[in-house]
Parts: sequence; C-alpha cells; structure tokens
Amino acid sequence: MRDRPDLRPDAHPAAGRRPLFAASLCSDAFHLFDAQQGAADEMRRVAVDDTIVIDRVGNRRLEPHDGAHERTPEGYAALVDGPRARLTCEDELIEAYRAGHGLDLGAERDPARLDEQKWLGLVSSRDTTVFDDAGPRPGPPAHGAGDLQVNPLFRVEPGTDDVHLVFRYPSAWYAFESGLMRSYTSAGERVDRAAFEEIVAGRPVAETERLLRRWVVLGMPPRYARRPGTPPAIRSVGQGLRRGARRRLRSSSRS
Repeated sequence: MRDRPDLRPDAHPAAGRRPLFAASLCSDAFHLFDAQQGAADEMRRVAVDDTIVIDRVGNRRLEPHDGAHERTPEGYAALVDGPRARLTCEDELIEAYRAGHGLDLGAERDPARLDEQKWLGLVSSRDTTVFDDAGPRPGPPAHGAGDLQVNPLFRVEPGTDDVHLVFRYPSAWYAFESGLMRSYTSAGERVDRAAFEEIVAGRPVAETERLLRRWVVLGMPPRYARRPGTPPAIRSVGQGLRRGARRRLRSSSRS
C-alpha cells in the first residue's frame, strides 16, 4: 500500500471521521457474515475515501452454496450504494494475473454479466484513481516470492532415476472452489532426482523457471516451506495461536 499522508487521525476533521487505513480488505469470508451491511459500512468508515476490497465471495445464483448468506452480484453491489463500485470475478482476476497486468476497473460493470461466475469480488472507493488501469506488472510473478518449494498440491512419486510430481486436488470441495487451476497448473512433471533435491533445499536449478511458470514450484514464507510429503509444523488453528502467543511472550520477556 502506498504511503498516504492523509492517514493521520486529524486529516479529516470536517467529516468528523478518523480513517486509519488506506483501504479495508476482506477475502474469502465476507459471504459468511450475517450482518454484511454493518460490516461493509465499518470497513468503509475506517478507510480513506471509503476504499474497500471484498474478495472471493460466493454468488447465490450458483450451487453449491458456501453458507447461508451468499448474495447475488446485484446484492453485493447494493452494499456500497454511493461510492463508485466495480464488480469482478475470480476468473477475470486470474486471467489478468497470468497476463502480467492488474485488473482493468475503469469501465462501469453490469452485475448481470457475472451471473454465471461463482466467486466474485467488489472494489469500491470515492477515490477515482483506484479504478485506473494498473497496466503491466513489472518483475517476476508474485507466486515466485519467498522460499521456492514444490507446490503442496503435487504428490511426490519417487522413481529409480527421477521423481514424478502429480497434481491432486485434496478434496472435492477444493476442486470445485479452484477448478480453474486445471487450466494453468501442470498435471504432472518428471524431475531428475538430483534436481528435485536441490529444489527441496531451496536452491535454483535449470528447471526452476519452467516449473514456476507451470505452478509446480511456488514461493512460500519460510515458516511454511517444508519437504513434500512431510506434515505441516502447524496442524490446527489452535496450535498456531498457541505457538504465536508463546513467541510473543518470549519476545516481550527479552525486551
């Protein structure tokens, strides 16, 4: 997020508001809220120029439903009556990402065009520059940032001289939610055993760029990078919360 001098609490005295953030973001969860209008209003209240991003919410017109509070495209648009708003969908977002540029939000959108899209997104703001064409995205793909490791969705099948990496959805619901992955993710790759060990160790090999382009290799935060086939260090939300609390306590005791 770019630096915004108008984020100071005293920046909007006339409006009697104290926006604290350049934007408010909710991803993957908004359609599960029961008090959605209140949530959208609060997101706008704390953000400069009422700028909010609500990402990956379910379209009620398409089954299966992810909870009882999904809305139609028109229903999500109605949450932000007043500021300019743009509806988009996950397919459009992925297409733009793969093409190396941001979403084109400049043109007005007809909610009805998204009736056949399950996963929707909403961007709303009084700042018209939010909707400017982002243009080409410089640099390497964002999914290459971090420690490069084998995508956890690939099953490792060791062979005599090589390793077979096979794409597998972990569940039927995951396959429904992420069906578009099959259009850009490799179904399988055979990698020389020595090269595989280098990749697992986080070192680049000749195949790294190709495997990254085919989503077989991804950049991950160091805490989540692990050898394929081994269980995650954190297996539940409760365990993660406890580990985080212990780290904060150790950090505060040292200071």
